[in-house]
Amino acid sequence: MTIYEQIKEINDADIIYAVVSLKGGVSKTTTSSSIAYYLAHRMKKKVALLDMDTTNPTLPKVMGLQGRKLRFTDRGLIAPIKYSKNLLVMSVDFFLPSYDQPILLKEIQKKRLLIQMLKSVEYGKCDYIVFDTPPTTSPELMTILKTFPAKKLRIIILSQPGGASSNSAIKTIQHLKATGIPINGIITSMDGYTCKGCGLYDPIFPNPVSIEKIAKKYQIPYLGGIQLGSVKRTKKGAWILQSPSFDSVMENILKTKPVKFKPLRKKLSLFQKIKIARAIDKNLTRKIRGDVK
Repeated sequence: MTIYEQIKEINDADIIYAVVSLKGGVSKTTTSSSIAYYLAHRMKKKVALLDMDTTNPTLPKVMGLQGRKLRFTDRGLIAPIKYSKNLLVMSVDFFLPSYDQPILLKEIQKKRLLIQMLKSVEYGKCDYIVFDTPPTTSPELMTILKTFPAKKLRIIILSQPGGASSNSAIKTIQHLKATGIPINGIITSMDGYTCKGCGLYDPIFPNPVSIEKIAKKYQIPYLGGIQLGSVKRTKKGAWILQSPSFDSVMENILKTKPVKFKPLRKKLSLFQKIKIARAIDKNLTRKIRGDVK
């Protein structure tokens, strides 16, 4: 029995969204929480929201659930935290003795912990699962991509219009295209600010990069931009995106068909990896010595 088959016995969903970015600080947690909240409360769907960051979990803080205690189900499995009737939340943060407890794990430990969480927490049958992933091509993200069937996965890429973030978005797109994982589209986070008093729009970032043009260049759907000032606090203490710009993005997420690319590369052999590593080491040595400008 595969890991997915084991997970499917206690947890399953028709569609699995994963919000990703190679760069940190682009509002992945706020966006993934807002997507799950929209699906659960506006569309009345059953949603499981999972924090996949095993070293810096922030989802409970954003959802106003920090400090909540876990309990067990009748089957002896861990019950997720119930934000509302339709929205279930889980994070490593709930297992910690205190919210300020640091977590230090090796890569193999992160993978094992994530798989253990997926096999030990009982969400039941859901309409959607939403993953909040850590930055970079982390062990947690790669575990998700390898564990769940590609036909259920929907990858949502997030990027600010700044130069560093947009460059990371391009690398994210290229990485996902190489793996053949379906990409639902890309969103511009922190897409400027419109003054509520005078109506003047401020792009915020100097020389902003068009994320829409990047989407067009790399042949993936553009899902829209979310402006600053869209976050509002719910009655239960969650900080959620609630604005016309986010509503428009959600409409695009739901109606857009994911784009799937054929894997660009075959798996590299150990010899090929060693050859690449030696070439990098050789070039670095030459630069240090001043042989190359």
